Amino acid sequence: MADLLWAVGVFVFAVTGAGCRLHAQEEDTGAPIATEEAAAVTQQEAKGTETPVSKEGIRSALVEPGTPEAKMFPAVFKILPLPYEPGEDLTFSFKWSGIAAGRASYKVLDVIRPYKGHKVIKLDSLIESNAFVNMFYSVHDHSYSLVDIEKGFSRFYYLDKKEDRHQYLDTVEYDYEQGVAHYNRHEKGKDNPKDFPLYGPVTDVMSVIYYYRQIPKLSVGDTIDLPLSTEKEIFLVKMIVDGKDLIKVRSLGTVRALKVSPAEDVKNGPAMSNMGSSMWIEEVTHIPLRVTIDLSFGSITMYLVEANNVVGLKGLSSKEIKAAKKDGY
Repeated sequence: MADLLWAVGVFVFAVTGAGCRLHAQEEDTGAPIATEEAAAVTQQEAKGTETPVSKEGIRSALVEPGTPEAKMFPAVFKILPLPYEPGEDLTFSFKWSGIAAGRASYKVLDVIRPYKGHKVIKLDSLIESNAFVNMFYSVHDHSYSLVDIEKGFSRFYYLDKKEDRHQYLDTVEYDYEQGVAHYNRHEKGKDNPKDFPLYGPVTDVMSVIYYYRQIPKLSVGDTIDLPLSTEKEIFLVKMIVDGKDLIKVRSLGTVRALKVSPAEDVKNGPAMSNMGSSMWIEEVTHIPLRVTIDLSFGSITMYLVEANNVVGLKGLSSKEIKAAKKDGY
C-alpha cells in the first residue's frame, strides 16, 4: 500500500534526497532557508544557452560531465517567466483498483526567497489516505521543492514521509556549481548521507509535476526527454505524446487533453517511468488531469477534482466540445 500511495505523487516522475537536516528544520520552524553565510553569497544565474540540445546530447550530458552537451543541458528548461504563479492550487483524488484511497494536493506557495544566492519558488505537496485506508495503512506524506525562479529546475527537495511504521525525512540538495547532489535520509535518529554526480539541471519528485508546464507546445507524436532525479541517481525518461482526448473535470467542465506515456522502459528506473502507465495533460496549460498506473498489486487512477488560480485553464463551451470531437478528440 505504501508504494501505491507514494506512486500517486510521482506518476512517471519518480521516487525521491540530500542536503543537511538543517534545511528541513529551518523550513519547519519558519526561519529563513538560507543561513547568514548563504545569504551573503552573491546571487548567480544558472549558466546555459539558447542553442537546442539534441536527444543524444542530453543523454551524453547525463553520463559525461564536462562535455559541450553537458554545458548546454540547461537549455531544456524554459527561460522566464515560469508558467505558474503563487496561489495556484491543484487537488486530486485517487483510487486503488476502483476503491477510493485518498487525496493529493499540489500548491505553488507565495514564498519566494534566496536559497544559497539563488531566487527560488516553493512547490508544496501533501498526500493523505482517507478514513477507510487509514484503518489498515495510514499515509501522510508532505514534500516540497525549491525551484529556481529563472530556469525552473530543482535546487532542493524535501520529503517528510509518515506511513505507519515507515517514517523518515529525505532531503536532496542540488549543487550545480560543484556537479554533485547531496542526499540524506534521517531515520530513527540517524543521518544517512550519500552524494551522487550531477551533470545538469534536473527535476525532482515534486518539480517534475510541473515540468511539462515549461514546454510551450505539444502535439501528438512529440517526444519529451525528462531529466529526473531520484534519491540515488539521475534518469533520462523518454516520454511520447501518443493520443488526445476530452477529459471532464468536476469543478471545471470538459477540456482538451493530450495523452503522455513512457516511450520505453527505463532499466532500474522508477516504477512509474516504465510502460503500462499513462497521463493526460490539459492541452494549453499542460497541468495533469488524469493518471493511470498498472502495478503488480493493482491499478491506480488519479484524477483532478479542483483547480484554482491556474493561468489559461478554462472549460470548453458546447460548441468547442463538438468541434473538438470532429477534430479527433
